[in-house]
Amino acid sequence: MSFIDQISEIFSNLFGFIKPLYLIIYLLLVGAVVALAFTKKITRSLAYTVAILPVGVFLLSFMVVGVKKPIDEQAEIDAVERRIISKLTLIRDVQEEMFKQKGMYARTPEALVDFFNNGKVPIVEKKEKDYGQDSVVVKIDTLEILNAKDVIINKIKEAQSAAKTQIELDHLSRVMGFAKDFANIAYIPSNGGKRLKFDWFADTIQKSGVKVHVFEIKDIAPINPKRGGTIDPKTRKTIKEQLDRLTKKKDTLNDNVRFVEAKRKPILKESRDIRKKMRDLEDAKQTTSAEYTALVNEYKPFKDKLTPWDTKLSRYKTILKEVEDKITVLKEKPLRVGARDEPSTAGNWQ
Repeated sequence: MSFIDQISEIFSNLFGFIKPLYLIIYLLLVGAVVALAFTKKITRSLAYTVAILPVGVFLLSFMVVGVKKPIDEQAEIDAVERRIISKLTLIRDVQEEMFKQKGMYARTPEALVDFFNNGKVPIVEKKEKDYGQDSVVVKIDTLEILNAKDVIINKIKEAQSAAKTQIELDHLSRVMGFAKDFANIAYIPSNGGKRLKFDWFADTIQKSGVKVHVFEIKDIAPINPKRGGTIDPKTRKTIKEQLDRLTKKKDTLNDNVRFVEAKRKPILKESRDIRKKMRDLEDAKQTTSAEYTALVNEYKPFKDKLTPWDTKLSRYKTILKEVEDKITVLKEKPLRVGARDEPSTAGNWQ
């Protein structure tokens, strides 16, 4: 954020903090005090006190709010992201169980909900008997068949029993809550605004010549500014909306860069010999020579032409770098579990 942007934000916060009604009351109060002071019905010192005291109270309140607001916002961001991570963890666990039983991941939230509610998990016992001479017989017996839902919930309960910290217990409590409301597993936990669903992907890809199954479930509207989002649900945009806008801006900036470079090219070409001679003298440390001074004077008209284009080029490239960095953040930082391009079930918060 630039210095001007920071100053603008400070003033925005300052004047946004003043409620219009309070400002009107304060101005009326100051006007009344000034009138009383001029008519000598109250002393000037009392008038000054009455006029200045509300300002002092306001500034103190503003400083408290200025310190407290970012702390409260970070706490809100952390609370929402913990819920998202817990939900993604549950989705990953159910996807892995489905893959064990069916050899594939759910390509839609509805398919995962169906497996959770109606899927079956056989409990098997495997026995091996060695007959020698490289002969081994494997016997597999199905002991019982359990509901997938019961298996998942029992695993959560076992993890709760084994948990050693409050952080683990809180996480597992959230996971259990989402398991009991699995019909809404596709919806992203948030702090308000439009109810949105995770970006959901599952398919097979070629990896080193082998077909492998992959899945990726991702938050499409981050709340965390570090992940390209915004805490205010009223102004929050989805990743796609932001990428569309930033991509258009990037294309425009690249066009501007090419335009400026096209304008600089003939000037640089015409002054190429002068600049080469200047560099040679600079390398020879002869910048105080009469020849170098003459070259500087000869180059000045070209430099005057180049300067405004150089300024524009520098500004465009700076903005372009900022846009590219934002695009990178939006593509890489939002919370997700799994990956589209490799057989991973890890979350990017780990």
